[in-house]
Amino acid sequence: VRNKITINKEIDEKEIIPLRILGFGSTFRIELSYYIENEELVVIKKPNRYDDNIPSLLNRENQFYLRFESRIIPRFYGKIKNQNHLCIEFIQGESLDKIKHKYISFEDKIIILFEIMLAVELFHQNHIILRDLKPNNIMLDQYRRVIFIDFDRIIYSQDLNNHNYYTNDFCSEYHAPEINSNNFSTSCDIYSIGKIIEFIMKEDNPIIRETFESCTNNKPDERPSIIDLIISFYLNFHEHINQKEYLFDELDENKSIKVINKLTSKSKSEMYYEVGLYYENEYIIPDINKLIYYLTLSANLNNSNAQNYLGKIYFEGEYIPRD
Repeated sequence: VRNKITINKEIDEKEIIPLRILGFGSTFRIELSYYIENEELVVIKKPNRYDDNIPSLLNRENQFYLRFESRIIPRFYGKIKNQNHLCIEFIQGESLDKIKHKYISFEDKIIILFEIMLAVELFHQNHIILRDLKPNNIMLDQYRRVIFIDFDRIIYSQDLNNHNYYTNDFCSEYHAPEINSNNFSTSCDIYSIGKIIEFIMKEDNPIIRETFESCTNNKPDERPSIIDLIISFYLNFHEHINQKEYLFDELDENKSIKVINKLTSKSKSEMYYEVGLYYENEYIIPDINKLIYYLTLSANLNNSNAQNYLGKIYFEGEYIPRD
């Protein structure tokens, strides 16, 4: 089990032995190093060019590690004294962009995508918009668990109106069209998930294709929410997802997991019915369209509860809340 505790100390440069460069980004490079005091491998994040924005970007990532702690991100050790470089846990594995040239089963791809969705939900529940979500910012560790890296572009939802937090140098195909504007939201991460689905899934699957198209809609307000996406994905691929039990043990803070826990071991018609009730009861103003949609799917599979409840909605001419 990985230690998730943030250490956050000033580290003497003499404690770090550089080994080799692991990769370059547009602004930073990552060096594999040996941390003498802890007797373990770490990565050092440092700038590869001069830029006035670099101190604020490094500080943003530093503050992120201090505010958010989870199994889905690396452990943060602290900063190198007098340099402001970040010392971060080395994840033994490979970035998601490397899997393009490897064989991975359909089931494993579904599990990877589902864990990415659950992780994004956890970020959003903590008011974090990633903005820079793409395959080379997602690691798969030696157990093929998803670990997110590189947080210098994140923004908190409460800071959306503070333009000091904005950066306007995004140019990846995984970024939503609105990412460089002053008008974006958590929906930009949904767009990135859609593009990651396109990257990973080469199979001609109509459900996957429909999911990709809904996530990459050019109108942000018409993309699904992260919870809508997770629930729909689970309903379509639950047989594959249920093979990886640890998903639910380690991300049990997620709102969607509370819904999914009600669906396990149920028939398809019962699952649709439960999801319909979620959309009725979870919101102050029920989502009637989704309630009716899932009740209809359940009723079409001969679920009598769904059929009776749809009858109340349609034949009495209006939505009537359940007692």
